[in-house]
Amino acid sequence: MKVAATVLFLLSLASYAFAHGEAVHETETESFFHMYPQLDVALYGTAALVILGMFVVYFGKKFTKFEKKAAFAVMVVTSLAVTGYLIMSTVQLNTIAETGGPVHWHADYEVWACGEKLVLEESEGLANKVGSEVLHHHNDDRIHIEGVLVRKSDASLGAFFGALGGALTGSELSVLMHDGTWKAWKNGDRCPDGTAGTVQVFVYRVANPASKPWMYAQEKLANADAYVISPFGQVPQGDCIIVEFGEAKELTEHLCASYAIAVQKGELYGS
Repeated sequence: MKVAATVLFLLSLASYAFAHGEAVHETETESFFHMYPQLDVALYGTAALVILGMFVVYFGKKFTKFEKKAAFAVMVVTSLAVTGYLIMSTVQLNTIAETGGPVHWHADYEVWACGEKLVLEESEGLANKVGSEVLHHHNDDRIHIEGVLVRKSDASLGAFFGALGGALTGSELSVLMHDGTWKAWKNGDRCPDGTAGTVQVFVYRVANPASKPWMYAQEKLANADAYVISPFGQVPQGDCIIVEFGEAKELTEHLCASYAIAVQKGELYGS
């Protein structure tokens, strides 16, 4: 009975771990394996082994020879199952992913509405991030893309704002602010001064990332929600992205702090 109860407990833990790994998320990457269910499986598998080990230590003297062998077999099977899953899932994910493995990309960004720079939701606690495992920020005005991308489009600007709980399309911008309030704008909405606004996104991209001084150029994005940031870990060379709601224009006067500092240092120039 003792062994049977232990086996049932371990099975319930395993089923919870796998069910947790099938949660639905914003992107195909995250829905594929909840991005990193390997961590969940490793956590619950280790917890199961520790609990079983404690159980054996505490009740082991009362076990029959058969129960001891059964308990040992359960520990071995659990350990092999967890290890096998980690190996197979990692290989499979890296095989089908367009990125061919984990990436660690960054881009700086600012969000402006009616001439005011917005302060978005701030991260708290041990996780210290707002967004998902793959797409998030750390209160640093920086987009962090960290992990394996099944499709590169999973790291689009639209997906990033979706991961923050908001939205960015060609006609709509919505964000959660640092004070917990929601702000939303649609094309044609009016600013406090009466000006009709439109959602627009500008990107500063480095043309020669391999050598300094870097040269950048500004571009207004036609399909901003589908834009995937340039694949660089440092900014610059990574992008500077300006999201604005306001009077329509072809160029923005705003510039990310990282780019402004690089310009002051003589490491970057452009227009």
